[in-house]
Amino acid sequence: MIKIMSLFILNIFGWNLGPSLPKNIKKAIVIVAPHTSNWDFILGLLYKWSTKITISYLIKEEWLNSPLGPWFKSTGAIGIKRSDPKNTTDQLSQTIKNKKNVILAITPEGTRSKVDRWKTGFYRIAKECNIPIYCAYLDYKKKEMGLLDLIITPSKNQKDDFQKIQTAYKNITPQNPKNYNPIIY
Repeated sequence: MIKIMSLFILNIFGWNLGPSLPKNIKKAIVIVAPHTSNWDFILGLLYKWSTKITISYLIKEEWLNSPLGPWFKSTGAIGIKRSDPKNTTDQLSQTIKNKKNVILAITPEGTRSKVDRWKTGFYRIAKECNIPIYCAYLDYKKKEMGLLDLIITPSKNQKDDFQKIQTAYKNITPQNPKNYNPIIY
C-alpha cells in the first residue's frame, strides 16, 4: 500500500523515477546529491517506498531523541554525532561489516547549505568495507530521481574516482542551485 501511495504522490507532483538499485545488492553506499533542500529528504523517502528498497540513511542524532525519533528509526534512520566525523566513519564501517545486508544512503555535502567541498567519509567507508558506491540524484529541472550510470569501486586513485563522480553530477539541477557546489575535492 505504501508503494502505491508513494507513486501516487510523486505522480501528482510530476516526479518520475529513474533507474534503481538492482534487487540483489547486499551491501553498498549510495551517495545522494545534490542536497540543497528539506524536500530532498521527503522525495528520498518517497523514492525508497516506491522502489521498496531497504535502505538506511544518516540523520542528526538529536532527531532520534525527539518525539519523531521512533518514526525516523522505522524509516531507516541512523543517528550520528556530527562533532566527531572520524569516529562516525569508523563506526559506520564497523556497522556495515557486522551486518549481512546494509545499503547506506549518504548526502556527501553533509548539509543543505553551500559547502567548499564534499565530505569524503562515504569513500573511506566504501573502501574500508570493500563495497561499491552508487550515485543517486534528485534533478529538480527534470523532476526525476534515481541512479546515475556510474558505480564506483574505490581504487588506489581516489582523485580519479572523485573526478568521475564530479563529472557524473555536472548536469543535475538542485532545488536551490545557489547552495550547491559540484566541486567535491
